[in-house]
Amino acid sequence: MSHITDSFEQKNKYKINNELASGNLFKAMKLNYCKNIIFSSSCLVYRNKTNQPESKKKLIGLSPYAKNKIIIEKKILEYSKKFKFNYCILRFFNVAGALVGSEKIGFGRKAGNRIIPIILDSILNNKKLFINGTDHKTNDGTCVRDFVHPIDLVIFIEKLIKYFDNGDFKEVINLGSGYGFSIKQLINLCIKKTNIKKLIVKINDKRKGDAPILIANVTKAKKFGWSIANSNINNIINSTYDWIKKN
Repeated sequence: MSHITDSFEQKNKYKINNELASGNLFKAMKLNYCKNIIFSSSCLVYRNKTNQPESKKKLIGLSPYAKNKIIIEKKILEYSKKFKFNYCILRFFNVAGALVGSEKIGFGRKAGNRIIPIILDSILNNKKLFINGTDHKTNDGTCVRDFVHPIDLVIFIEKLIKYFDNGDFKEVINLGSGYGFSIKQLINLCIKKTNIKKLIVKINDKRKGDAPILIANVTKAKKFGWSIANSNINNIINSTYDWIKKN
Protein backbone atom coordinates (compact mmCIF):
# COMPACT_ATOMS: atom_id res chain seq x y z
CA MET A 1 0.00 0.00 0.00
CA SER A 2 1.32 3.48 -0.84
CA HIS A 3 1.83 6.34 1.58
CA ILE A 4 -0.92 8.18 -0.31
CA THR A 5 -3.56 5.46 0.02
CA ASP A 6 -2.53 4.59 3.55
CA SER A 7 -2.76 8.23 4.64
CA PHE A 8 -6.42 8.39 3.55
CA GLU A 9 -7.25 5.23 5.49
CA GLN A 10 -5.22 6.09 8.60
CA LYS A 11 -5.30 9.87 8.81
CA ASN A 12 -4.84 9.94 12.57
CA LYS A 13 -1.75 7.72 12.42
CA TYR A 14 -0.15 10.06 9.91
CA LYS A 15 -1.11 13.11 11.93
CA ILE A 16 0.53 11.68 15.08
CA ASN A 17 3.60 10.32 13.30
CA ASN A 18 4.24 13.47 11.28
CA GLU A 19 2.69 16.60 12.73
CA LEU A 20 2.81 15.84 16.47
CA ALA A 21 6.15 14.03 16.37
CA SER A 22 7.79 16.86 14.44
CA GLY A 23 6.51 19.38 16.98
CA ASN A 24 8.12 17.33 19.75
CA LEU A 25 11.34 17.19 17.77
CA PHE A 26 11.48 20.96 17.36
CA LYS A 27 10.90 21.45 21.08
CA ALA A 28 13.70 18.99 21.84
CA MET A 29 15.97 20.87 19.45
CA LYS A 30 15.29 24.10 21.28
CA LEU A 31 15.94 22.54 24.69
CA ASN A 32 19.22 21.00 23.51
CA TYR A 33 20.47 24.01 21.55
CA CYS A 34 20.34 22.15 18.24
CA LYS A 35 20.14 24.79 15.54
CA ASN A 36 20.30 22.81 12.28
CA ILE A 37 17.77 20.54 10.58
CA ILE A 38 17.49 18.82 7.20
CA PHE A 39 13.94 17.72 6.48
CA SER A 40 12.89 15.22 3.83
CA SER A 41 9.72 16.62 2.33
CA SER A 42 8.00 15.47 -0.85
CA CYS A 43 7.21 16.51 -4.41
CA LEU A 44 3.58 15.80 -3.51
CA VAL A 45 3.34 19.26 -1.95
CA TYR A 46 3.05 20.57 -5.52
CA ARG A 47 -0.24 18.78 -6.12
CA ASN A 48 -0.26 18.56 -9.94
CA LYS A 49 2.21 21.22 -10.90
CA THR A 50 5.26 20.18 -12.87
CA ASN A 51 8.52 22.15 -12.99
CA GLN A 52 7.51 24.29 -10.01
CA PRO A 53 10.18 26.48 -8.37
CA GLU A 54 10.62 26.28 -4.62
CA SER A 55 9.43 29.88 -4.31
CA LYS A 56 5.87 28.81 -5.11
CA LYS A 57 3.83 30.18 -2.22
CA LYS A 58 0.61 28.21 -2.32
CA LEU A 59 1.02 24.51 -1.59
CA ILE A 60 -2.04 22.26 -1.67
CA GLY A 61 -1.55 18.55 -1.09
CA LEU A 62 -3.92 16.07 -2.70
CA SER A 63 -3.58 13.57 0.15
CA PRO A 64 -3.26 13.64 3.95
CA TYR A 65 0.34 12.50 3.49
CA ALA A 66 1.13 15.53 1.31
CA LYS A 67 -0.74 17.86 3.67
CA ASN A 68 1.32 16.50 6.59
CA LYS A 69 4.49 17.45 4.74
CA ILE A 70 3.18 20.97 4.09
CA ILE A 71 2.25 21.44 7.74
CA ILE A 72 5.71 20.32 8.89
CA GLU A 73 7.40 22.64 6.39
CA LYS A 74 5.39 25.55 7.80
CA LYS A 75 6.34 24.54 11.35
CA ILE A 76 10.00 24.52 10.42
CA LEU A 77 9.74 28.05 9.02
CA GLU A 78 7.90 29.22 12.15
CA TYR A 79 10.41 27.66 14.56
CA SER A 80 13.31 28.94 12.48
CA LYS A 81 12.03 32.49 12.71
CA LYS A 82 11.23 32.25 16.41
CA PHE A 83 14.27 30.33 17.65
CA LYS A 84 16.84 31.07 14.93
CA PHE A 85 16.99 27.55 13.49
CA ASN A 86 18.90 26.85 10.30
CA TYR A 87 17.11 24.49 7.93
CA CYS A 88 17.13 22.85 4.54
CA ILE A 89 13.84 21.41 3.34
CA LEU A 90 14.48 18.87 0.59
CA ARG A 91 11.49 18.10 -1.60
CA PHE A 92 12.38 14.63 -2.84
CA PHE A 93 10.90 13.34 -6.04
CA ASN A 94 10.69 9.55 -6.49
CA VAL A 95 13.75 7.90 -4.97
CA ALA A 96 14.55 4.71 -6.87
CA GLY A 97 17.40 2.33 -7.59
CA ALA A 98 19.89 0.39 -5.47
CA LEU A 99 23.59 -0.19 -4.79
CA VAL A 100 24.57 -3.75 -5.58
CA GLY A 101 28.33 -3.59 -5.10
CA SER A 102 30.11 -3.99 -1.79
CA GLU A 103 27.69 -1.53 -0.15
CA LYS A 104 24.60 -3.69 -0.87
CA ILE A 105 22.00 -1.03 -0.19
CA GLY A 106 18.51 -1.54 -1.56
CA PHE A 107 15.01 -2.45 -0.46
CA GLY A 108 13.20 -5.35 1.23
CA ARG A 109 12.10 -8.48 -0.58
CA LYS A 110 8.62 -7.06 -1.08
CA ALA A 111 8.37 -4.34 -3.70
CA GLY A 112 6.05 -2.31 -1.48
CA ASN A 113 4.81 0.85 -3.15
CA ARG A 114 7.84 1.43 -5.39
CA ILE A 115 6.68 1.37 -8.99
CA ILE A 116 9.90 0.22 -10.71
CA PRO A 117 10.43 -2.80 -8.38
CA ILE A 118 6.71 -3.59 -8.74
CA ILE A 119 6.96 -3.63 -12.55
CA LEU A 120 10.13 -5.75 -12.56
CA ASP A 121 8.73 -8.16 -9.98
CA SER A 122 5.56 -8.56 -12.05
CA ILE A 123 7.55 -9.33 -15.20
CA LEU A 124 10.06 -11.68 -13.57
CA ASN A 125 7.50 -13.62 -11.52
CA ASN A 126 4.57 -13.60 -13.93
CA LYS A 127 2.37 -11.55 -11.61
CA LYS A 128 -0.44 -9.19 -12.53
CA LEU A 129 0.62 -5.57 -12.78
CA PHE A 130 -2.04 -3.13 -11.59
CA ILE A 131 -2.01 0.34 -13.15
CA ASN A 132 -3.98 3.03 -11.35
CA GLY A 133 -5.72 4.80 -14.19
CA THR A 134 -4.97 5.21 -17.88
CA ASP A 135 -7.04 8.35 -18.33
CA HIS A 136 -4.81 10.89 -16.65
CA LYS A 137 -4.08 14.10 -18.54
CA THR A 138 -0.75 12.88 -19.89
CA ASN A 139 0.50 11.81 -23.31
CA ASP A 140 -0.35 8.13 -22.80
CA GLY A 141 -2.91 8.42 -20.00
CA THR A 142 -0.67 7.07 -17.21
CA CYS A 143 1.01 9.07 -14.44
CA VAL A 144 4.35 10.71 -15.17
CA ARG A 145 7.02 10.80 -12.48
CA ASP A 146 10.58 12.01 -11.96
CA PHE A 147 13.06 9.51 -10.50
CA VAL A 148 16.30 10.06 -8.60
CA HIS A 149 18.91 7.57 -7.39
CA PRO A 150 19.63 7.51 -3.62
CA ILE A 151 23.39 7.81 -4.08
CA ASP A 152 22.93 11.21 -5.73
CA LEU A 153 20.90 12.31 -2.70
CA VAL A 154 23.56 11.11 -0.26
CA ILE A 155 26.35 12.91 -2.12
CA PHE A 156 24.30 16.11 -2.26
CA ILE A 157 23.33 16.04 1.43
CA GLU A 158 27.02 15.69 2.31
CA LYS A 159 27.64 18.93 0.41
CA LEU A 160 24.70 20.66 2.11
CA ILE A 161 25.92 19.91 5.63
CA LYS A 162 28.93 22.15 5.03
CA TYR A 163 26.65 25.13 4.39
CA PHE A 164 25.36 24.92 7.96
CA ASP A 165 28.87 25.76 9.19
CA ASN A 166 28.36 29.31 7.99
CA GLY A 167 25.69 29.81 10.67
CA ASP A 168 22.85 31.15 8.53
CA PHE A 169 21.41 28.63 6.08
CA LYS A 170 17.71 28.53 5.25
CA GLU A 171 16.75 26.86 1.99
CA VAL A 172 14.02 24.81 0.29
CA ILE A 173 15.35 22.67 -2.56
CA ASN A 174 13.75 20.34 -5.09
CA LEU A 175 15.66 17.12 -5.72
CA GLY A 176 14.79 15.19 -8.86
CA SER A 177 16.31 14.46 -12.24
CA GLY A 178 14.28 17.08 -14.09
CA TYR A 179 12.93 14.40 -16.45
CA GLY A 180 9.62 12.55 -16.37
CA PHE A 181 8.64 9.02 -17.36
CA SER A 182 5.14 7.62 -17.61
CA ILE A 183 4.12 4.24 -16.20
CA LYS A 184 3.79 2.86 -19.73
CA GLN A 185 7.28 4.10 -20.59
CA LEU A 186 8.66 2.43 -17.46
CA ILE A 187 6.92 -0.83 -18.39
CA ASN A 188 8.53 -0.79 -21.85
CA LEU A 189 11.97 -0.05 -20.39
CA CYS A 190 11.61 -2.87 -17.85
CA ILE A 191 10.46 -5.32 -20.51
CA LYS A 192 13.51 -4.36 -22.59
CA LYS A 193 15.78 -4.95 -19.60
CA THR A 194 14.37 -8.37 -18.73
CA ASN A 195 13.79 -9.44 -22.34
CA ILE A 196 10.54 -11.03 -21.16
CA LYS A 197 7.64 -9.94 -23.33
CA LYS A 198 4.76 -11.49 -21.38
CA LEU A 199 3.15 -9.18 -18.84
CA ILE A 200 -0.39 -9.31 -17.47
CA VAL A 201 -1.68 -5.78 -16.92
CA LYS A 202 -4.88 -4.91 -15.09
CA ILE A 203 -6.27 -1.38 -15.15
CA ASN A 204 -7.69 0.00 -11.91
CA ASP A 205 -9.49 3.30 -11.39
CA LYS A 206 -7.42 6.38 -10.69
CA ARG A 207 -6.01 6.38 -7.21
CA LYS A 208 -7.30 9.14 -4.97
CA GLY A 209 -4.59 11.70 -4.32
CA ASP A 210 -2.46 10.90 -7.38
CA ALA A 211 -1.15 13.83 -9.41
CA PRO A 212 -0.93 13.14 -13.17
CA ILE A 213 2.49 14.77 -13.64
CA LEU A 214 5.27 15.62 -11.18
CA ILE A 215 8.67 16.64 -12.58
CA ALA A 216 11.30 18.55 -10.61
CA ASN A 217 12.55 22.04 -11.28
CA VAL A 218 16.20 21.60 -10.26
CA THR A 219 17.49 25.07 -11.14
CA LYS A 220 18.20 25.97 -7.50
CA ALA A 221 19.63 22.53 -6.67
CA LYS A 222 22.25 22.89 -9.39
CA LYS A 223 23.47 26.13 -7.76
CA PHE A 224 24.34 24.06 -4.70
CA GLY A 225 26.16 21.38 -6.69
CA TRP A 226 23.31 18.97 -7.41
CA SER A 227 24.34 16.21 -9.82
CA ILE A 228 22.25 13.40 -11.31
CA ALA A 229 25.24 11.29 -12.28
CA ASN A 230 23.51 8.11 -11.05
CA SER A 231 19.91 9.07 -11.83
CA ASN A 232 19.70 8.07 -15.48
CA ILE A 233 16.47 6.06 -15.73
CA ASN A 234 18.26 3.07 -17.30
CA ASN A 235 20.79 3.01 -14.47
CA ILE A 236 17.95 3.11 -11.94
CA ILE A 237 16.15 0.23 -13.66
CA ASN A 238 19.35 -1.80 -14.14
CA SER A 239 20.39 -1.44 -10.48
CA THR A 240 16.87 -2.31 -9.31
CA TYR A 241 16.86 -5.39 -11.55
CA ASP A 242 20.29 -6.48 -10.26
CA TRP A 243 19.15 -6.01 -6.66
CA ILE A 244 16.02 -8.12 -7.20
CA LYS A 245 18.01 -10.89 -8.89
CA LYS A 246 20.64 -11.00 -6.12
CA ASN A 247 18.28 -10.70 -3.17
